Amino acid sequence: MAKRGRPKSKPIPKWNPKYSKISVRVAMQNVLSNLSGGLLSFEDKKIINQVLSECDQKVLDEQNQIEE
Repeated sequence: MAKRGRPKSKPIPKWNPKYSKISVRVAMQNVLSNLSGGLLSFEDKKIINQVLSECDQKVLDEQNQIEE
């Protein structure tokens, strides 16, 4: 008998099992705000987003290697 309904989605890989993305973002914001006197500049926010996107890309690359 065929299963009906929506197929189960693949499990979404965790960004890092020890840290959540939000905790890393908050830690980076705290460090950068302490270095710059309390205010985050546009460049600081850009750096945070670049670091997080690079980490995401690394996870996706590792996942693709495992699947192959």
